[in-house]
Amino acid sequence: PVSTFQRTKLLMAARGERVEFVAATLLQELERTSKSDGLPPFNEESFQQVIAEIDACYRCITKLLTERGHEAKTDGAVACGLTTHHEIAVRNKRVLLAYLRARAMRLQQVRWELGSVLPVDIRQNLAESELNYFVSYDKLLGRYMQQIGLDLTADLQQPPKDLFLEVRVLEDFGTIVTPTGEVHLEKDTIHFLRRADVEPLIRRGILEHITRS
Repeated sequence: PVSTFQRTKLLMAARGERVEFVAATLLQELERTSKSDGLPPFNEESFQQVIAEIDACYRCITKLLTERGHEAKTDGAVACGLTTHHEIAVRNKRVLLAYLRARAMRLQQVRWELGSVLPVDIRQNLAESELNYFVSYDKLLGRYMQQIGLDLTADLQQPPKDLFLEVRVLEDFGTIVTPTGEVHLEKDTIHFLRRADVEPLIRRGILEHITRS
């Protein structure tokens, strides 16, 4: 016959394997996507599932402590159950935090490399909280650069001569928001905009700088 201790270990191992697999899925998604590929869609389903599993672990801990807490020092099965549920919950909390941090760092990189205008293919993959984070980070970085009087995202090897550039739109891009208002970037239209707003789009081949002799 299987002892209570063995049954508990088998149960904990089964639960641990399932939880670990779901949590690891979130990190595997980021690993499969290189930084140059932007961000994969926020996996809300798996994220919420791991949260539910963490909650379930703590409910089991509470139940064990309430019903058999006095046996924790003498019954190996109880001690095993408490320890395993706690370790699973802590580990998966760390996985969720790592998932959020990795995506936040990618968003910061996007801001430095592509500017304050989020590409559509990245924007559509963000959770609402991530979009709010990007907007807040953009404002924070913008205020800092304004205070020091230097655009840290510009090419400092060739100091800009003009603060505004005349540009031609090479492909439909939609609407961008600038300090002076919204600008609709439709193919073949010409605009006179701040260098800081258009340089990232020029680097991406969406805009073309018009130089006049």
